[in-house]
Amino acid sequence: MVKTANYTPNRADVCCEAAQEWNKIKNKNSTEIEDIIKQYLATPFNLLNTGNFTKCISPKERKIAELEQICNITTDPQIRNDMYIKINDLRTEISSNKDKIMKLKRNAKYVQDCRAKKLKMLTEDQEVVRYDGRGRPPILFKYPDLHDQIHNSVEFGSADAK
Repeated sequence: MVKTANYTPNRADVCCEAAQEWNKIKNKNSTEIEDIIKQYLATPFNLLNTGNFTKCISPKERKIAELEQICNITTDPQIRNDMYIKINDLRTEISSNKDKIMKLKRNAKYVQDCRAKKLKMLTEDQEVVRYDGRGRPPILFKYPDLHDQIHNSVEFGSADAK
């Protein structure tokens, strides 16, 4: 749907696709179904930036090793001083990138914990009733026109008159 730039798909088509997927899955045993549901619910967290930082670290470490070899070979104090300065700059960059990676991972873990805590609070207080549990398919399968019925039951005033 996203590839065709259709950001508001037809509800009936979505329900049919979901029903077809459910028909494929419902014949499996309960542990496999639970694993599939966990895979669907496990949303990947945005750690793309950590990949960028880790890609930057390894070439810089190789560069440091090369500069240290050059520094050990040279006898000129000016070149040796320049190499030490470059090595220190690269080491500070590496340490800052590692710090950024740690912060991003810590932030992702915090977001994951907050989502789990919020879901736990909502289910314990019964503010949210989950209809897509085991043996209980989503409510839209039973009532495919539910969104339209809700929309029609809400009074929008002047916006509805247009």
